[in-house]
Amino acid sequence: MFPRIIPVFISSPNDVTLERKKVKSVLSDLSQILERIFGFVLTPVSWEEFRSFAAEKKIQETINKNLEKSFLFIGILGKRYGTIHDDGKSSTHQEFDFAISLKHKIEILVYKKISNENYADAEDIQQIHLLNQLIKEIKKEEILYKSYTEINEFQECVLLGILETVLEMIVEAKRRDLLNKFFLFGKSRSQREVSVLMGYPSIHSQYGKMHEKTFNWQERLVPNVVYEDFRAIRKIESVLNCIGVTDHKAVTTYYSDLQEPGNRIWLCLPRNKIAQQKLALFKDRVFFKFRGNNFKSRHLCWFPPNQKTIKIRSPLYKYLSYQRSSKKTVWRPSYGNNLARDYAILARFKNDIESKGHGTDNFYHYFFAGIRGLGTWGVGWYIDECYDDLINITDKYGDGDVQLIFEVTYLRYRIKDVKNVTNMDQNYFELHNSEEYIKQHIKQEA
Repeated sequence: MFPRIIPVFISSPNDVTLERKKVKSVLSDLSQILERIFGFVLTPVSWEEFRSFAAEKKIQETINKNLEKSFLFIGILGKRYGTIHDDGKSSTHQEFDFAISLKHKIEILVYKKISNENYADAEDIQQIHLLNQLIKEIKKEEILYKSYTEINEFQECVLLGILETVLEMIVEAKRRDLLNKFFLFGKSRSQREVSVLMGYPSIHSQYGKMHEKTFNWQERLVPNVVYEDFRAIRKIESVLNCIGVTDHKAVTTYYSDLQEPGNRIWLCLPRNKIAQQKLALFKDRVFFKFRGNNFKSRHLCWFPPNQKTIKIRSPLYKYLSYQRSSKKTVWRPSYGNNLARDYAILARFKNDIESKGHGTDNFYHYFFAGIRGLGTWGVGWYIDECYDDLINITDKYGDGDVQLIFEVTYLRYRIKDVKNVTNMDQNYFELHNSEEYIKQHIKQEA
């Protein structure tokens, strides 16, 4: 999960030497615990270590190389800015600048000592002015910044800050490992890195070409997206960023490149004609199909090998009709507090059909497909929030096809729960779509 030794870079001017010693002491104490439980240690890195063997002009270059290898940057500021170099900045400022440029790769913790001393000396006044400028730059960034007055307070803050950061890194590393086992992507010979396109239908596509609305496209950037699809896209983007897939983008089904071979994530299958065409490539490997032409009649047919076909209808319309007026009205905030439920498919197929001649590895196609939009949102939420469950999926299916059914429950503007119901029978879905069950469910959550 982690390398045996995790570098922690410490940056500070010379007036906070005691704080630097305290940080090293904290790292040493924590390392004894972390090594025993997780098998790794935290080792301090700072500019003093390079001073004896690096030429003056090469010191900052050497420092930057080591900072780039670090998992954590701890910056400590007192009342001094530091010696100014030819570029108009101190070494500490240069280190902060470089760390901030890496803020998406390393964690940054900054601590500032509050002092009540008066400064009359011109040099001190200049130091304070430059230091305040640096602090303004730091506060613009989304990084932890805390102040302290006493050394004991500093030691406690650093201990808690490092411990919290390391635990978050451990959790994130576990999340990344599990997601990497589920999300498999191929790469063509011409690509330097994995590329992924997410294809979703615009909100207007549900009405068909004949009824598609026209707009002045000087006033609109892209076609409107269904809210639930947007929430799913955000979750999927979070996952892709976590596993290091940086070349990804979400596009409407008007985007011609979606038709080309490559890694694809398809949303809202019932309204997504291109996704339906791509799904058809997998022929008898597919165990599901969406049927019905409108919201009320749309349903999911599930037909795994050697089993009876199960027909699954979304109970979403019933949930909303029991809680909202049937009359046309403007949106009311109270509507968002309603309880709702939907069903969705999460599927993965190795696209060895289109990959031939294009990729060194097979491309993969993923389908996030609710009967209604809520289901699509729920599956996106599931892979981001319930990644622990993915280990059971990857253990069972390896790198092969995955086709699962999920039950998505919404309450008070958010996803409350997503449950794997792949192995449930027809009776289960009929019960959960019955008037008696739904009304009782609403009463329980009221």
